[in-house]
Amino acid sequence: MKLTRPAPDRRMPFGLRASLRRMQRRPLAYLAMCWAVGAIAGYTGGAPWFAFALPALLFSAAAFWSRRLSALCAAFLFIAAGLTGFCAEMPEPMPRQKMLVNGVVCADPRQTDEYILLTLDDVSLSGEPYAHRVRLYLYPHDQQPPKVFYGDRIETEANLSSARGATGEGDHDTAGYYWRSGIALSGSTGTDQLVCTPGAPSPMRSVMLLRETISARLEALYPQQSALAQALLLGDKSMLTDEEYAAFTDAGIVHLLAVSGLHVSILAEALRLFLRHVCRLSRKAAYWTVLPALFLYAALTGFPASILRAVICFALLNAAPLLSRPSDKLTGLSVAFLLLCWARPLSLFDAGFQLSFGAMLGICMISPVLASALTPAFMLRTQLRKALWAPVMTVVSSLGAIVGTLPIAAGLFGTLTLWSLLANIVAIPLTTVLMPVLLLSLVAAPVSAACEWGLALLGRTALWFGSLPDALRVPVAQMPWGFMTVYVLIALICSAQTPLDRLRRRAAMRLKAVGVCSLALVAALSSAWAAAPVLNEAGLSITFIDVDQGDSALINAQGSCYMVDTGKNLSAADRLSSKAIRLEALFLTHPDDDHALRTADVIEAGRVETVYLPECWPLLAVPEEIEQALAGVQVRYLCAGDTIPLSEDVTATVLHPPKGYVPKEDNAASLVLLIEYGEGSALMTGDLADDDITFAVPDCDVLKLSHHGSGTASGELLLRAASPSAAIISAGANNGYGHPAPQVVQRLEALDIPAYSTAQRGDITARILPQGGASIESYLSGESGG
Repeated sequence: MKLTRPAPDRRMPFGLRASLRRMQRRPLAYLAMCWAVGAIAGYTGGAPWFAFALPALLFSAAAFWSRRLSALCAAFLFIAAGLTGFCAEMPEPMPRQKMLVNGVVCADPRQTDEYILLTLDDVSLSGEPYAHRVRLYLYPHDQQPPKVFYGDRIETEANLSSARGATGEGDHDTAGYYWRSGIALSGSTGTDQLVCTPGAPSPMRSVMLLRETISARLEALYPQQSALAQALLLGDKSMLTDEEYAAFTDAGIVHLLAVSGLHVSILAEALRLFLRHVCRLSRKAAYWTVLPALFLYAALTGFPASILRAVICFALLNAAPLLSRPSDKLTGLSVAFLLLCWARPLSLFDAGFQLSFGAMLGICMISPVLASALTPAFMLRTQLRKALWAPVMTVVSSLGAIVGTLPIAAGLFGTLTLWSLLANIVAIPLTTVLMPVLLLSLVAAPVSAACEWGLALLGRTALWFGSLPDALRVPVAQMPWGFMTVYVLIALICSAQTPLDRLRRRAAMRLKAVGVCSLALVAALSSAWAAAPVLNEAGLSITFIDVDQGDSALINAQGSCYMVDTGKNLSAADRLSSKAIRLEALFLTHPDDDHALRTADVIEAGRVETVYLPECWPLLAVPEEIEQALAGVQVRYLCAGDTIPLSEDVTATVLHPPKGYVPKEDNAASLVLLIEYGEGSALMTGDLADDDITFAVPDCDVLKLSHHGSGTASGELLLRAASPSAAIISAGANNGYGHPAPQVVQRLEALDIPAYSTAQRGDITARILPQGGASIESYLSGESGG
């Protein structure tokens, strides 16, 4: 379609005419932008998908007849909104139930020490065809884990259910995450009844078998560094220990462990140089040799969006010179964006997709501005320029990538690592050398010795940078939509694609560099805005976080925050990261997994320095990972009678365990806290059973039912003594334990005590009133009574 150019308007402000001229030269970039806006509207707007059909048809017709870019942009916007809205419609949720599952493994099985993760297609449930994919966790227990390959058909009996969406502010939408990959149900089963039938030969099965061969070869060549080698080359991070992965994350170089455009560019350039200078192939022959090799690499890594984006960009940018056409990175990126969004409309909302395209946008649009502003300072002499050019460009590219991904990374990680630029100066060149040598070692084993030394050096680099003080990590809260819009607009205005045509080029670039630096101010203001409601809390609020089958509560005492227990999943740490909340201290009631497994994550996310434990903690069976997490903080032991001031008007009094108490089990050691604010109070009971109560039960306004509403706790005597205005049940929706117990629910109903369960309500916030009483708010609507 030929697009007409509008006549320039002489009344336009400076820079706008040149921007419109550049728009005509890069129409695909603007079509991609309109697609992104339309997709976001269709995904979050709430309007039915068919509401966008008529505008899409009308603007498509207008674009066909008028041949104007503006009409085509509008058509793309409404098409994207309708298509995304249609694809985002999920099937009705299914409660947990046991079913016979039969399906074909459609992704590379992921095996860890605890389970094997399978994704199944062509599924039937109890003999009935099922239209969507199923994710299945196989637990071998004490048995030898079965070997399952891509394309195998399996049959087993499993407990299946639909995943839940976000249950609190800052929580990840697990159901949406699964659905974007076509997965509607997830479940778990053992391997004792698994029936596995080998699949028929197919091209993709052959590729996955090749991946297994490469993985086994890497294990044989690098017995000490095989986990890191497989993460770098294949993107398989399952063999890395938690400490190794945390080191790369803390150092700000975790992107090296996720196969991305960097890996593709390294391998493509190494293979191109080999073909051109060793094999003496022509430029065209080298291109047509490298391109299939890159598609094979994409297949080996499972076709992630970052790899597909890089392969498409390589194909377009390197084909342009062969066709005597100018190449343009932004146009190539736009083509890749449109193709991937058309093939999988919901991929736009995957974190990996957003980080990949955000980083490349930052490199294409922001890095040139920073380069123009920074490099003159290093160009005093020719030799100095040559020596500093590579590290300066690495820093500039990293800064551009940080600018492009900051709004996304803030919601995912909650921190910005200040020394990541220095870590990348060391790690990226090292990875650039390691990647082709790793490939070469697969066929030339003698080079593996040097490669193993390089892998060890990369690991030590991550450990060293990751061990730097926490003071150099800046907390960044999840950006609200308003701040994110301002951030994106400033980035676009200051980008290399928006000229200031009445200023000299150097002055324009320096002015833009100042604008880019102002983005840090926007991020800081966004974090302050997100944290303001927390810091400005005038009273006492307790948020019982939905951590599935577990306990975790965030206490906000007049702006000072504390947490009681951490749960078994990452939900508690995510709530802290989303608001950049700093904890004054962490209370652990006892060391059971459902209360304390995520201690390390909460300590890191909340920058915790003090942890309170029951006095009898040394007598309990504490898992090693929890002990390691407590090694770096100040530990204080509490017993009955101790009082901790949480703020000027809020105190926490310990009711259990008594001094010198020897518990018969971990639950009996539970730390029981009475949180008081004026005449109002809340009682936190951990997992304490009624038979283990050693204190006089006080009257309270909010009672957190012990042991997730188990039948061994929350007896009638306790409920009458506490006489709460509200009872909170922290339990999973499909917990398998029957929590809350029917007799507990009956007691609550008989005593006319309103009950609120995280299983139905998600996060529950109780605001304790100083005159007594409490108001209850929940993230989700739901019925009382657990």
